Amino acid sequence: MDYFNIGKKCLKFAQKQNIDEAEVYITNSRAISAEIEKGSMKNAKEFQDHGISIRVVKNGSIGFSFSTDFKWNNLEKMVLTAVKLSQTGVPDSDFRNFPFPSPYPSIKGTYDEKIASLSITSAMDYCLRTAFAAQIDKRIFSINVQLVCGTVERILLNLNGIEVNSKESAIQLFSQITAKENSETSSGFEFQTSRYLQIDPEFVGKSSAEMALNSLHAQNIETGTYPIILHPFAVSHLLATAIGAAVNAEAIQYKRSYLTGLKDQEVAVEFLEIIDNGIYIDKNGVAGLGTSKCDGEGVPKQKTPLIFKGVLKNYLYDTYTAGKDDCQSTGNAARRSYRSLPSISITNLEILGQSGNLDSFISETTNGILFYYTADQPNIATGDFSGLISNGFKIEKGSIAYPLKQTMVGINMLDFLKQIYAVGTDYRQVYHVITPSLCVSDVKIAGAN
Repeated sequence: MDYFNIGKKCLKFAQKQNIDEAEVYITNSRAISAEIEKGSMKNAKEFQDHGISIRVVKNGSIGFSFSTDFKWNNLEKMVLTAVKLSQTGVPDSDFRNFPFPSPYPSIKGTYDEKIASLSITSAMDYCLRTAFAAQIDKRIFSINVQLVCGTVERILLNLNGIEVNSKESAIQLFSQITAKENSETSSGFEFQTSRYLQIDPEFVGKSSAEMALNSLHAQNIETGTYPIILHPFAVSHLLATAIGAAVNAEAIQYKRSYLTGLKDQEVAVEFLEIIDNGIYIDKNGVAGLGTSKCDGEGVPKQKTPLIFKGVLKNYLYDTYTAGKDDCQSTGNAARRSYRSLPSISITNLEILGQSGNLDSFISETTNGILFYYTADQPNIATGDFSGLISNGFKIEKGSIAYPLKQTMVGINMLDFLKQIYAVGTDYRQVYHVITPSLCVSDVKIAGAN
């Protein structure tokens, strides 16, 4: 299907309807999923989806509509619906315009033909290999594995002259294991994500099983203040919110972020550097999951320093919020598909390391905590974080002593950022965050009574 010409035809039709701006966004995607639940293959399926959406603007009022049917009479209805919504909406004086064409960076490593041609049978095989690798001990009680992969083609056009398309691929393999000994159970997990078909099912299966086994016989810890070592899983989960969401310009403009008013001020230890890197490519030439030549509005992606030498340097903008602050968009307008409007999001949040790794940090700790993961998130309005350590371990005399039971951690994220005393170089890509492990001093830990 000639998506470009379909998009242009929709724009021309919209232009005749007495509107100020128009933009067409099209996605064509294919995905495969396979899942093992409690050791048995639950399902495996392939699905495809394509659709088109249009945003039109009249006097600052935006109308939006989409269609999965590419017959012209339905596309006309889609355009007219968006036009009507824009003409009857409330004008927004803060709206400036949709982006104009700009030079785009040359980006490679976002598309892998092997993922594009992966079969359902192969997807099932990856899951089965993962499950088999997890069977390392008779105490392994339950095995859950999920693989999701796919490709997407994106086309974006607007009346200001932007015409851009891209092709991307991605894969994720996740394993969650339950171990059981007598009446006690524990869990562990591991996963890998990539733009390329370079996942290791044996590593994922074995590592998740080892975590589950190592988490058996959890013990209570004495409430107190401890240094904590954060695994990249924990760093990613905390900082994706505490930094990624908190530097969202919309949250800043509505004063819903604890980082409001702190630009150009010291918010972290002086050696901490965090970048939103929309053009990140790893040492093997593979792009990050958030890497592409432009964002969901057609603005070129870039490197945006967020924290440099401990100082908060920038916020993340889309075109609308940039217009309100009279600055340039940072290329952070994200769109999941044709069904969604743009929203501000991180691309690849990159925490730059110095030296050391998880093992060396543990060996240097006399009495501390290894913080693996939490399902809880910081409050971006206040910066406060109080959460359950879902997977964690007590460290004594440079080694792991025992897993933690019902342990809570509490700290304000400004204190967290200022109490970091080491940042490693053991990088992991955890979804849209590229981070090493890091260490934070004097964190309040509450054990069960």
